[in-house]
Amino acid sequence: MLLDILEAMPNTSGTGIDIKESYVEQARMAAKQRGLADRVVFQAESSADYAESADLVLNVGSYQAFGTISEALSRLRSSTTPSGRLVFGAEFWSVVPTDIQLAHMWQGTTVDDALLLPDLVDKVTRAGWRVLDLRTSTSQEWEEFECGHLRNREQWLVTHPGHESATEIRDELDKARMMWLRGHRDVMGFVTFILAKDG
Repeated sequence: MLLDILEAMPNTSGTGIDIKESYVEQARMAAKQRGLADRVVFQAESSADYAESADLVLNVGSYQAFGTISEALSRLRSSTTPSGRLVFGAEFWSVVPTDIQLAHMWQGTTVDDALLLPDLVDKVTRAGWRVLDLRTSTSQEWEEFECGHLRNREQWLVTHPGHESATEIRDELDKARMMWLRGHRDVMGFVTFILAKDG
């Protein structure tokens, strides 16, 4: 997302932060391939430790770096300039999940791990933000995401069926797919907000 924004806005620069060095290296390579390496810096550190502020702050699917959603929304106020914008993305319940659906999700998942969308919007506004835009991910986008993050390992598996790790990887992939299909599919949604500080 950061690279897309830099590509669309040639007079801007940016900083990308992730705690995993391997993700930072991938981002650096992508920036170089897209001719953006001179306008972006990537740092391997915790977002919670980053003290600079920006006109546009992106935190999509990574509020956990600050703790809870409320803690992230509060901390990100200091990361966003007074007239700046925050692009904030988080999961929500499209419908309240059943006990059977919860049992198929991540170990220990409870109904309290997400909110219904109206309750999430309440939390956003209580944290001092105004909602300028709100977009929920479509079913097709969910499918692209869920299949996409497994695809490389699936392709490896079909070309290395006799590898000593094949059985373990096959089991992990099957479990991950069933967590989605029997668990959070059509139950969990994802929303991306564009937010401005209230007052």
